Amino acid sequence: MSVKRSGALFLFLLLVTSCDSERVAELPPPSPSAAAVATSPVTPAAPAISPSDNLTSYQILQEMRKIEGFSGGTYSRMLNDTFYFYISNFFDPEADDSDNRIQSYRKVNRKTGDVSHHEKGNVVTYYNLYKPETYPKQKVNQALSSEQTEQLKRIMKLEQQFYANPDIYNAEWSPDISSIAYSQGNEQEGQSYIWQVSKAAPQLVTENIDPELSFYNWSPDSQYLLIDTGTSRQRGGALYQVETGRLSGDFRYLSRFYFSPDSKYAVFSRLSGIISKAKWGYEDDETDDLWVMELSTFAEKLIRKADDHTGYFGLGWENDSTFNYEQFDYASENRLTKTLQIREEMNN
Repeated sequence: MSVKRSGALFLFLLLVTSCDSERVAELPPPSPSAAAVATSPVTPAAPAISPSDNLTSYQILQEMRKIEGFSGGTYSRMLNDTFYFYISNFFDPEADDSDNRIQSYRKVNRKTGDVSHHEKGNVVTYYNLYKPETYPKQKVNQALSSEQTEQLKRIMKLEQQFYANPDIYNAEWSPDISSIAYSQGNEQEGQSYIWQVSKAAPQLVTENIDPELSFYNWSPDSQYLLIDTGTSRQRGGALYQVETGRLSGDFRYLSRFYFSPDSKYAVFSRLSGIISKAKWGYEDDETDDLWVMELSTFAEKLIRKADDHTGYFGLGWENDSTFNYEQFDYASENRLTKTLQIREEMNN
């Protein structure tokens, strides 16, 4: 498999009847929405695949599409001959995210053929790729609009290129499935790109990166892309604005970068430069400030200043302007959860 990592939950593809002339290999029928689908009985097929076929991740994904009747999904990673996939719902934007994640996870053991998913908090075997008698008894069908069909055809072409190219890393689809960000190059040096589904070629974002250690995080509105680098909680980043092609300067942050729901701000922690004796044994010996960035201008503002024993960490957004954070005392290990009104902080 050529795409080494994808944190992406959404990748949606093809209509069989309208895409035959476009395909490199036979692809399955269109996928259903979790919102409103019709069901029809599935007749178990004769075994067409076996462990000896040594299927690639893309071939496994195609088999799951045919068996379960969905048209989306994306490969995430492989570990010890087990493939991880995300199967999600492109056509139901109102669906609850947590439910989608529970239903969309797939783990496939290529040796045994077992396909597992989450059920009531546990990972359980769903069916076996090599045993048609275990396939789900119902398959979902869905009618797509002509506009959706055309978009799926374009997405399919991009997907086939990504899965066939050995020097592409960490591809990540935007939330609206309009663009995909990825790294390309060898293991030491490469470039970051964004490829919009509506465009014939990708757009270069930045050069001189380590492709395997550069990851991508989209804002909720798909207009900002965080290019994230690092292997520990101390991370480096740069922000790219899709519409204008502007790229911020490099900046440092810790662990998480929290985009606001309306994609106007981001909150993050950063080392304060103040060494704390209370942090003996930690990864770093400095306490942690809390910062906010206004995305449209890339302007940063310090909103909570640490001292020699107190640090501040983001917890997440309640809404477009209310942000929860933690105040942590390294000496006493006391934790306090507090709330910020970000717009008020930016105007002060």
